[in-house]
Amino acid sequence: HRDLHSFPTRRSSDLMTAVAFAGSREECDDLLAPFEEGVGRRGFVEEKARRETPQHALYEVAGARFPSGRRIAADCLWSESKPSLLLGALGSALSVAPNASAWILVNIGSEQPPLVAPTPAAFSMAGRFYVAVYAVWDESEAAARNQAWLGETMRALEPLASGRYIGEVDLTARPERARTSFSPAAWQRLNAVRDHYDGEHLVGWFPGLG
Repeated sequence: HRDLHSFPTRRSSDLMTAVAFAGSREECDDLLAPFEEGVGRRGFVEEKARRETPQHALYEVAGARFPSGRRIAADCLWSESKPSLLLGALGSALSVAPNASAWILVNIGSEQPPLVAPTPAAFSMAGRFYVAVYAVWDESEAAARNQAWLGETMRALEPLASGRYIGEVDLTARPERARTSFSPAAWQRLNAVRDHYDGEHLVGWFPGLG
């Protein structure tokens, strides 16, 4: 599969990093080729193009996007939309990001069937694209502006959403998103288990849902 990381700069352009995971260098090259063709190699950072990257380096790159001491707000969605619609909407969002630290992760699932067929489980929602949007800021007075950008971005993406990932979805913004983080069958089963073992609903549940 492929990951896209979009990092706004302080200029009018964005930096996009594409990461491919495959069994061979040739497979990775095939996965990355469409991105190079799409931009016509304009703006490529040549010394970093087609570079093999060990797993620990990927963790370091990701970790650098979550600097210690800074404030972070995040939200996410799964999508089955056309890539042009989704990526176009994300590009529009980045163009009005409140600062250069805001960024977006896009995970593109493989078109090949999984090696191991998924079994029924509570973690049951997925999609062709996984999108996580991050607002990052320093000053406490900037919180409202950054959180507003995140909210506006997610509202613009709502028509393209097919579900949520329960680990990163902002349930304080819209509690009903908890329901869309699970398949209907899994959500029904979770509620049935809760009713069976906690009939009086004394144990905490998803925010805003009682």
